[in-house]
Amino acid sequence: MKNRKPILLTGCTAIGKSKLANVLAEKIPSIIINADALQVYDCWQILSARPTAIEMELNEHALYGHVSLLETYDVGQWLTEIRIVLDEAKQANLRPIIVGGTGLFLSLLLSGIADIPPISKSTRLKSNNIRKSTPIQFLNDLKKVDPEVLTNIDNANIARLQRAWEVFHETGKSILTWQKISLPPVLKITDVIPIVLYTNKDILVSSINKRFKKMVSMGVVDEVKKVLSENDVRFSELGAFKAIGFQEICLFLENKLNANELEDAVTIKTRQFAKRQRTWFRNRFGSWNQLEIPKDNKIKKIIERIDSII
Repeated sequence: MKNRKPILLTGCTAIGKSKLANVLAEKIPSIIINADALQVYDCWQILSARPTAIEMELNEHALYGHVSLLETYDVGQWLTEIRIVLDEAKQANLRPIIVGGTGLFLSLLLSGIADIPPISKSTRLKSNNIRKSTPIQFLNDLKKVDPEVLTNIDNANIARLQRAWEVFHETGKSILTWQKISLPPVLKITDVIPIVLYTNKDILVSSINKRFKKMVSMGVVDEVKKVLSENDVRFSELGAFKAIGFQEICLFLENKLNANELEDAVTIKTRQFAKRQRTWFRNRFGSWNQLEIPKDNKIKKIIERIDSII
């Protein structure tokens, strides 16, 4: 494995990306860089399936668990940070292995992003209050100040309406105007080795079920309980609390779900998320190298296939 081009490694949740990244990193000096929107948060070691401290000691890692649960964090911030990490990796002669299942992060890494100014905490707080109380206000306000944007987004998608409202409120300009001003991509597709992992549906479902059982044994319920005891975040709109399993574990702690119901609820939602990921990868990453995880899940076989691609 002499080729030192950055490896982009993605695939559905619970498919084994982090484990594979560590094995790849052992072949030549590498740095494993997170591309998962939830593994950036410091509060979710178990819930986000972030690599453990032991796993992170095996090889250099970056952009894991470095963001406070009470902070907003988006793809623009991730792109800014990964530029710095890639520069440092080049200086240290480390091969970057960028691994994660957040398709938007990886897509914009290669295509660039609109140069939209960051949203201030005061604007975000105001918009979150509107979303909780009278979300129809986003639509009504945009009809008055930025009607053109409503012809370009789903008017029933509250998140998209909120984003458009925030940008106009913050900058006085339509998000459409800012989207015409693009920053260049961080990496070019020709300069990386892009890999999508996939596997048989039954194998993935089994993996999802096993992973949640492992999370429970590792103390995921106590992890959520600790966060709740230290912060008033039960119904928070912050990104950290969009983690699959957070709301379900809250219901379990409130005695509204029993243990079996909790497991069913989380694994069903995880399978639904994996389905959306497969659709994204199929539509956006069809030109990437498609690598099937064999039924026996032998790491040696997977590495041999990756070596053939590289």
